[in-house]
Amino acid sequence: YLGIDLNPEYIRISIKEDDKIIHTKLYSVKKLTDKIINLKVSSSNPKFKSLNNKLNHEILEISKDISNLSKQVNCKFIFIEDLSFNGNSNKYSNRKNKNLWKRDILINNLEKRCSINNQKLYKVNPAYSSFIGNLQFNFDDPINASLEIGRRGYECIIKKTKQFYPELKLKEVLIS
Repeated sequence: YLGIDLNPEYIRISIKEDDKIIHTKLYSVKKLTDKIINLKVSSSNPKFKSLNNKLNHEILEISKDISNLSKQVNCKFIFIEDLSFNGNSNKYSNRKNKNLWKRDILINNLEKRCSINNQKLYKVNPAYSSFIGNLQFNFDDPINASLEIGRRGYECIIKKTKQFYPELKLKEVLIS
């Protein structure tokens, strides 16, 4: 199975089979989103439109790469964060989260590709996934979160153990 952790600037994936981590990968669109934000122009500006189209293209290419990689290693299940936003935020984070984050484009394209590849895509509650992932794994924070998203999806949805929170096995660094 494959777990995906999302944010506006990075997409992180991890692939596991049983308890073995097969592959991890980080995709970054930070340079592009920073460029768009630093333009400080309206969305009707031609430069903004050009960069925004490039961002859309990059997200679709990332989706394609994730799909190809999951197909290559015969993943049956893909687990992604179930994200919805409400509440207050500042102007900067609002622009980044609502206008520049191509979350829906990525998810819709992944759903289409999963359907073609006979894979199942499930949305998983991401509560505390970074925190729990960082307690258990020795990768970077985003990869740790993707590992927890994958574990949570596999345990709760596929195995139906209802084990939303794992039995914590603290990583070596925290024990010493």
